[in-house]
Amino acid sequence: MVEKQTNPEEVNSLWWLLSVWAGSYYRDLMYCFSHQVGQSYTVIRGLYYSLRLQFVLIAIAVLAFDCLSANLADKQMDVSPINLEWVSIDVLPAIMNVLLIWFQSISLIKGVELFGVILLLFLAFSLARRANVASKIVTIDEFKDCRQKNHVRGLEENVPNVAEDLHHRLAAELTRIRSLYENVAGSMDVTYGYRPEPPRITADYSTTSKNISQSNQPLSIGPINLPQEIIRDIASRVVRGTRITGILFEEDDRLHLVAHRIDNEEPLSWTVVGPKKAHGDGTSSEPALNDMIHELACRIFTSIYTDDATEWKAVQAFNRGLEEYLHSKAKPQGRTIGLIRAEEKFIETLSEDSGYHNAYHNLGVIYREQKKWQAAERVFILSTHSRPKEAESYYTLALNYFDEAYDHLYEGDIEKRGSLERDDGIFRDYWSLCRVIELCDACLMLQPVCPKAYELKGFAYGLRGYITEKRPDVINRPDPSGDLDYPGKLPPFESGGHDSLDHAIQCRRIAVEQSWKLLCQNLLRPSQKNDRANPLVTVTEDRDRAYKCLNNMAYTLHLKSLKRKSGNSGSEKSHSTIDRLSLWLLSQIQMRIYRQALALNPSKANPHLGIGGLHLMANRPDLAIESFKRAISIDYTLPTAWMYLALAYNESIANIKRIQKPGAKHQVGYPDSRSAMPGIYRQGRDHALIQFLNYIEELKPLHLYRIAEEFENRIECKDITLLIRRSLAFLEETRKCESSKAIDLSPPEIPSSGIEHLRSIYDDWQKGESLRVQGINFLSHGEPGKADEMFIESLQSLKTLYPERIRRNAIYASQAHAQLQKKDYPTSIKTTHDALLLDPGCSHSHLRRGQGLYGINDLDHCINEYRLALQCDPEQPEIYFRIGQVDLLRAKRSHNPEEKRELSEEASNNFKIALELRKGESKDIAKMYYWLGKSSLIMGSYNEARAYLETAESLSIAPIKVAFHLGEAYLGMGLFATSENYFEQVRRHLDKSIRDSTISRDSWLQSEVEEFLEDDVCAGALLARWHIRNATLAIHTSQSGEEAEKHLEAVREIIGEISSTTTRRDLESEYLRARRWLLKQKEHLKPT
Repeated sequence: MVEKQTNPEEVNSLWWLLSVWAGSYYRDLMYCFSHQVGQSYTVIRGLYYSLRLQFVLIAIAVLAFDCLSANLADKQMDVSPINLEWVSIDVLPAIMNVLLIWFQSISLIKGVELFGVILLLFLAFSLARRANVASKIVTIDEFKDCRQKNHVRGLEENVPNVAEDLHHRLAAELTRIRSLYENVAGSMDVTYGYRPEPPRITADYSTTSKNISQSNQPLSIGPINLPQEIIRDIASRVVRGTRITGILFEEDDRLHLVAHRIDNEEPLSWTVVGPKKAHGDGTSSEPALNDMIHELACRIFTSIYTDDATEWKAVQAFNRGLEEYLHSKAKPQGRTIGLIRAEEKFIETLSEDSGYHNAYHNLGVIYREQKKWQAAERVFILSTHSRPKEAESYYTLALNYFDEAYDHLYEGDIEKRGSLERDDGIFRDYWSLCRVIELCDACLMLQPVCPKAYELKGFAYGLRGYITEKRPDVINRPDPSGDLDYPGKLPPFESGGHDSLDHAIQCRRIAVEQSWKLLCQNLLRPSQKNDRANPLVTVTEDRDRAYKCLNNMAYTLHLKSLKRKSGNSGSEKSHSTIDRLSLWLLSQIQMRIYRQALALNPSKANPHLGIGGLHLMANRPDLAIESFKRAISIDYTLPTAWMYLALAYNESIANIKRIQKPGAKHQVGYPDSRSAMPGIYRQGRDHALIQFLNYIEELKPLHLYRIAEEFENRIECKDITLLIRRSLAFLEETRKCESSKAIDLSPPEIPSSGIEHLRSIYDDWQKGESLRVQGINFLSHGEPGKADEMFIESLQSLKTLYPERIRRNAIYASQAHAQLQKKDYPTSIKTTHDALLLDPGCSHSHLRRGQGLYGINDLDHCINEYRLALQCDPEQPEIYFRIGQVDLLRAKRSHNPEEKRELSEEASNNFKIALELRKGESKDIAKMYYWLGKSSLIMGSYNEARAYLETAESLSIAPIKVAFHLGEAYLGMGLFATSENYFEQVRRHLDKSIRDSTISRDSWLQSEVEEFLEDDVCAGALLARWHIRNATLAIHTSQSGEEAEKHLEAVREIIGEISSTTTRRDLESEYLRARRWLLKQKEHLKPT
């Protein structure tokens, strides 16, 4: 019998695994040592920097030295090294004798001398410490006011001394800018999931940056105030620390503010000139000084603290961009708008200084957060050109390529064929991942210790290998567009994804080692409060990074173990001894790594999922169930955990069936009494599947496909994996149907399987979801009656088992929307009441409830509901639009001019925010401009209204109402001929609408014209207002009241035919105002 020869690669792999296993234990020792040493160092450092302790230690040292001198002088201690012998003495009597001799030698004069020595030594020590840090401090001296006396109203008065606090204000402004930069360094969220670490907004300033201080700050030690200014001044002059002095003077009716830097470097000076004052203007100079101080601070900061920018205006715009970004992080309700405004400021920065590297970088980060991948790519490339030696630039560019590929790949199943567009996207994603690897290599050449770059590289290798393994047909083809720089063939080192997986493991191992080393280094450092300028000092962030690297390393090893296990036809008997030992080591290493990750961050669910997966691979579903339950207790809405739990329960059922066969041995983890266990496990599996369908993710489901792929080869798990795949495929179809607004939806059927109750679970869920999508599409096609029926049936299918689908998809709110379109306002209010009982934080429910209240003219409660909706979702443009709509209606009905103007301005602001947030069709944009024009008309800003309405007119969406309000704008501007032309256009459109209508005239008068504008103006109301405006126009043009009278008589007839009470009341009010105005005009026209 020939023995199987040992493969040297298998032996090397085994040794490598042993080294990884030993390294996991070494990491624990390193962490414990660093943690203990760091805590001790923190305590010692705190004691060292305590002024009171320093004073006490100096006092003890001086007194001990004096005590030693007194005893030596008394010749009571023989310390001659020649006759030094060990003598047995009593310690306490000896100490008492020494202290007695010392007390006898102390007198009043000597006590004063000792106190003076202690104080001098303390001051000398403080001076040395101040001298050590004086070069890192910018001291701002008091500014001198050199202005002369002036004469005011013939009296000689001194100019008020406004320079006495200028140094304080300048220091405060410089400190504010520095704090802004430090806050930006700490603004990134510590927890960023398991994807590569996102780039952060940068605000780098010089590595020799200096703190800012000012004079007149006493140093207090208890009740004693020491002259710190003198100590700092002496220390600063000894080491020539940086000092800023300044003067304020007036020349040519302008304030001049001049500052000088004095230190051992090249002297600098800055001059700021204020605006020219009008002759005899006695107003305060405070506003001008505030702007001058701000400009001076920007100039000083640009010269001293920044190595990148050269123009102070660029730094000013850059700082404002940072402020907008921080506001967007601090206030989620202004996230989108804050990013837009930060983008504008960074673009302004580059217009002032085209070589500002940080502005390029930050603009790219803004584009990336907005998912403008191509724009971010262009800006990051410019960033690398501006600083080719900057490693972060290459990392951010690589991350941009990776994020674009990741978002596209995770949209669905990679293995799904038949879509040419999907194949082209996968092809481009593959080469984007190749670019990521190249850029990470460039980053690591410049900065070898960079765990996030290694982690990103590992991600790219892993995804590229997965694409190569699953879709070699897509990769091995030429680029159809021909715009890629790569040949259409597989790289020579790529072999079915195996080489990429090995590269990913190597990269992630280095990432783990480097992140752990950085964590331990920061644990050794003393903890300091408010130190956000250096992100490495933040131990929490380093701990989170190390946790993420550990988790991803363990997952990559899990993929490696799956490939090893299925390498030799998937049979355990075909594995050699080295293979089995390698698989055992892999499982032990993964378990060790997951436990280390849990020790770093116990609040995460993924390590529990990994541990459960290991138990499941080891055929211990009982332990796997416990791990998965722990993950669910951390995150109940995690579909991956419910999916794993269903698979574990199914595995348990299969094992029980296996061991219940005659002659089967008892298996560890199962009780001897097994009769009731299958039923319990079936209930648990069914419950897990129901919750999985409740919380299944509709976006980026690739990780769920990969889990199904892992278990689909097991016979006992085939039914569950098939149900999961069908569910994901159905959600993909519904997403396409919803985006295309197709009413017909043919969901994929699940084949008949041996477990009928699984099929019934799936059928109820599928029916409810398909009816929901059909209802949404009926709603978009203007059929609210059919949509309402679909939503009712969907609720009946989902209400029992899947309430989370109702809550997540806001089906009640969609039903209320359909009822609103049917003008059934009371029913919609009742429906939204049921929706808010299910989910009080649903913004759509509050929004629809507000619309229902608006429909019944309850404006007070309506605006409250809109504000509640705004709290739930502050970035939904429709909410701002609805609030502006209510404000405009209130302004229209108000008789107080001040209140009318305030409400109109508030409405205009809300419409502008809605326009900024709107990312829809030209129809939506035209509606926003239309309402902005209406609000400007109410405020009497006719030029502004004309500009908005002409923009809406250019989009050719609502010709009738836009033309009518343009006629109103030109009428207010006194351009009567142009106004008359627009009113003629309105009349022609209305006449055509009557001719083309298939309904009676009475019904046509009640129908809305251009209903999508949502201003609730029916055809009769528009026709009545047309007559009122033409009556006004007739008075202005013909100077005759007969034609105006005809128009007003027509208005009375139309008002009588309108059925809406609210509309009729509003029209009567307008008619009476027009009638009174006409009577006044007639009085003026009478001959005198």
